[in-house]
Amino acid sequence: PGSSSPVARPLSSSTILTLVALAGMLWMFGRLLIGVANVRRIVRRSVPADDDWQELADDARAAIGAEARVRIVISAEVAMPFTSGLFRPVIVLPDSAADWTTERRRSVLLHELAHVRRRDLVTNAVVQLACAVYWFHPLVRLAARHVRIEAERSCDALVVAAGTRPSDYAGDLLEIARTMRSSATATVALAMARRSDFEGRLLAILSPDAGRNMLTATKAALVALSFVAPAVAIAAAVPAAPTTPNAEVRNTNRDDASRASEADLE
Repeated sequence: PGSSSPVARPLSSSTILTLVALAGMLWMFGRLLIGVANVRRIVRRSVPADDDWQELADDARAAIGAEARVRIVISAEVAMPFTSGLFRPVIVLPDSAADWTTERRRSVLLHELAHVRRRDLVTNAVVQLACAVYWFHPLVRLAARHVRIEAERSCDALVVAAGTRPSDYAGDLLEIARTMRSSATATVALAMARRSDFEGRLLAILSPDAGRNMLTATKAALVALSFVAPAVAIAAAVPAAPTTPNAEVRNTNRDDASRASEADLE
């Protein structure tokens, strides 16, 4: 008897789910890499800020107790101030910052330096990596959003605690937010203003305890962990695809084929 060609077996549901999860993970990591590349391109094309900005930055750094000295650059490609750089922080300002008042310049620098002092860039990197790995789990996305919002509010609190009038700071923030637009750098850089929970930030700034409502980076990490831990536990609890039954089926098929061959010979 002629040998039969092997029949392609359909993929199991667990294999399909694994492939979908890997495809989504690669897509998310690709978005992160594009964001990093865009930020680096913007910083590379920017020009250093003048000495007046650096003097303001030194005063702001002393006011909030930030130890790291940051580089300040001006870019015509951005409309919103943001901070980037895990190891060498850089504050990127729009070219329209030349028309800002001294008070607004100080408020912006205080806010961005607060991110550096709190090491929010490191926290954001860890959160974004978790979002890329667990892209399919809504609790991880919810944790990332919550941590980011609380980080912005904590930086706002540091600005007010450094002596900025809450009403003036809220007005500056609202004016800057008018220039908001979508950006490919949103996930890897810390922009000063976002549409999500913007109203909540203004209310927190204008509240009587605005200068005391601060969430440390450690507490933010614990908040994220409280959301991520159940997601990891659920993923770990999913049983792996059984392998023994498949082996038993293959053995049974081989036995049936042997019996059939013996019958043909008889």
